[in-house]
Amino acid sequence: MVVLDFSIVNVALPSIRQALGFGGDSVQWVVTAYAITFGGLLVLGGRIADTFGRRSMFVLGLVVFSAASLAAGLATDAVFLVAARAMQGVGSALVAPASLSVITARIAEGPVALEPSAFTAPRPPSATWSGRSSEVSSCSTRVGAGSFWSTSPWAWRLSSSPPASSARTGGRPARPAWT
Repeated sequence: MVVLDFSIVNVALPSIRQALGFGGDSVQWVVTAYAITFGGLLVLGGRIADTFGRRSMFVLGLVVFSAASLAAGLATDAVFLVAARAMQGVGSALVAPASLSVITARIAEGPVALEPSAFTAPRPPSATWSGRSSEVSSCSTRVGAGSFWSTSPWAWRLSSSPPASSARTGGRPARPAWT
């Protein structure tokens, strides 16, 4: 979701500019607000996940990201949309490091991580996480420019994350314990 959102928004920029009356190059703030908050808070998000619990912060990040996605989809003016995109960056800054640490904690490093076959060698969980993120990034650009995202209204595109987040958490809240 963190990576897919970049592609979805980039495809939607022309219609967002027209619908919300962004002037000149100011529509770029829709992307920049997300990128600045995500990049700026990424290390802090990792520290918070280490302190208060990986899974809890992962789910909290999904909730923040989903709520901000819904707000972005309901935006009626440019300032509200940019603020919602900044909040998406905050949620992403919690999700990204927490997801990597959850995977790393659940899968043992070394030969136990994946049983080797004739075609694969064991690899650390971080390599698998990075590889999957890269796959989603490259495929989302192709899918994002596809018929659904290029023909749907921009508000639908920005509001596509809450159903995905809900599906990811199984509709369940985070555990009450900080684990």
